[in-house]
Amino acid sequence: SIQENIAAPTTYLDNSASIRFPYLDGLRGLAVILVVVGHYSLYIPEVAKTLTPLAKTGVWIFFLLSSFLLTRQLTLVLSRPPRVENILRYFARRILRILPLYYLTLALLLALPTFARQMFGGRSFSLLDHALLIYPQGNFWAISVEFEYYAVMPLLALVYLNLRSFNRSFGPLFGLSVVFLAIHAYRLSWVETSFPLNYPHIPPYAHFFLLGSGIAIISLYQSFFPRRTALIANVLFSLGVLIELFVFIYPYSNKDLNAGGLVTSWWLFGTQHPGQMIACGAILVGVLFSRSLQAAFSGRIIRFFGKISFSLYCLHLLPAAYLGALTEEITPLGATCAFFGLSIMLSVLTFYAIERPLMNLVRGPEQPSKTPQSVPQGCVAQPLKLGAST
Repeated sequence: SIQENIAAPTTYLDNSASIRFPYLDGLRGLAVILVVVGHYSLYIPEVAKTLTPLAKTGVWIFFLLSSFLLTRQLTLVLSRPPRVENILRYFARRILRILPLYYLTLALLLALPTFARQMFGGRSFSLLDHALLIYPQGNFWAISVEFEYYAVMPLLALVYLNLRSFNRSFGPLFGLSVVFLAIHAYRLSWVETSFPLNYPHIPPYAHFFLLGSGIAIISLYQSFFPRRTALIANVLFSLGVLIELFVFIYPYSNKDLNAGGLVTSWWLFGTQHPGQMIACGAILVGVLFSRSLQAAFSGRIIRFFGKISFSLYCLHLLPAAYLGALTEEITPLGATCAFFGLSIMLSVLTFYAIERPLMNLVRGPEQPSKTPQSVPQGCVAQPLKLGAST
């Protein structure tokens, strides 16, 4: 039977929904590094075929992390009155977290033609489509997808809380239902070949977000996890990485696929996205339940990249627009070092000048409390009862 207390003590997972996950900042840092490396590899033909897929893998991890973290936070803040005020604060934080820096980047696109050509590859640029997230292109397609799922997450959290208040066993069962829904969601999206590449709306990517939300809900219940959780987590993480390296990132050609009896369109739409969901989900679960992986992703450098991840995501193509084309003129190594150095400098500047001050304006119950990077062995956290007023 399901225990009454949510998130009973464990040494593998920070169990309070209000606790921040420092190691997930590190995983976010890895995700943005994958995006940046994947995009910049387009300027280096020798490695482009192998490294370019890294960018999409980084985006999938972003989707999973966003849905996991925000679903856990919402299950906490919506269990407290006043719910309407907490929902408004939730949306205010999302808007201030994303839109100001996004609009700054749009302004740079208008001011710097080379940046615009790099971002859109010579396609037309509609400021209205981008500003209102109607059909953003280039690097911005994922922002509108995230915003659309932001509107869904409060509904998921409310359904979960109401089911749990009716019967405590329904909470984790709802989480499992969301996971099964995620597994089948790709059938409703990627079988439709009419979706263009980087489609900026939620349907083709719903399975990533639903999986993150399902993992978030299930992770609140210790009784779902076997005793050898850490070992299983390390195995899952290793399998996820191996699948990424040798199935999705390995540069298979159409000839390779056809020789193996695989149709290229089937490989892309029937395997890549559901397979990526499984691989990235295994990586997330591995980090959540393995103390050794938590320690690895709690390092200062990787967490630093997680902190500036959104700034880096928005702005890294600005240096690329001017330096990428110079790889043949100033040596590839020099252009690459300059690209990464300038990208990081710009991102640090915008994080401290724009992102951080704006996030501080709307701090409230949703803001997670900071905790040490790891919980010492034998340290027992008090179980948290969601649904009760605190």
